[in-house]
Amino acid sequence: IARTFAVQDRTKWDPDQEFISQGLANLASGLSGGFPVGGSFSRSSVNKLAGGSTRWSGAITGLAVLAFLPVAGVLSDLPRAVLSAIVIVAVVQLIRIDHIFHIWPISRPQAVVAAVTFTATLVFAPRIDIAVLFGIGLGVAVHLARELETAVESSYVDGKLTVRPIGVMYFGSTPAVEETLLEQLAAHPEASRLDINLEKLGRIECTGATALKAFVVDAQEAGLEVSIVKVPAQAQQVISR
Repeated sequence: IARTFAVQDRTKWDPDQEFISQGLANLASGLSGGFPVGGSFSRSSVNKLAGGSTRWSGAITGLAVLAFLPVAGVLSDLPRAVLSAIVIVAVVQLIRIDHIFHIWPISRPQAVVAAVTFTATLVFAPRIDIAVLFGIGLGVAVHLARELETAVESSYVDGKLTVRPIGVMYFGSTPAVEETLLEQLAAHPEASRLDINLEKLGRIECTGATALKAFVVDAQEAGLEVSIVKVPAQAQQVISR
């Protein structure tokens, strides 16, 4: 919410400072016996629509509420529909359902994550935290599924077999990469040289590097001359170690 308003107003926003300020406010509230302190989507939107642009708007609003408490009973008959309308008007401008449709032609998995998270927000309301955690979990699952799809390109010319892993080599994708490399070796038994080209490798973790080393050793024992070439900058340290 804060990031959205910061973008609209073209102002700097520091999430660390946000959490520190809310933490200190809650400590002060706890020591003084007050209510827990937290941000509010609707209150922030109403404050923005009312023209508030600095921290003073929150302070003045708080003082106004405090001064109005003795006569707050005059609002006891105010219909909930009126209060609901205020909240709806305040937040409706920030609901961007069309963004889900814009994401669909670009990345269908991400569009599904967005749509499911939006639906979960409505289903689990007012427990928005459950919907957020559900969306985060689904997003992580999609990310891991994508990283499992590590492909291997290959070419064979004059006794030299060149293989190029594409993607990320980590514990989840390494077995598939190993299997593909073995299949390429089996498909070219006459090869005398093997070049492992890593120029299209996005990232390699310890598990992937260890498996790659074992594969190189096995290939050398099988009589091949093996070279690892075009190691990208982000993988050089792990590969060298």
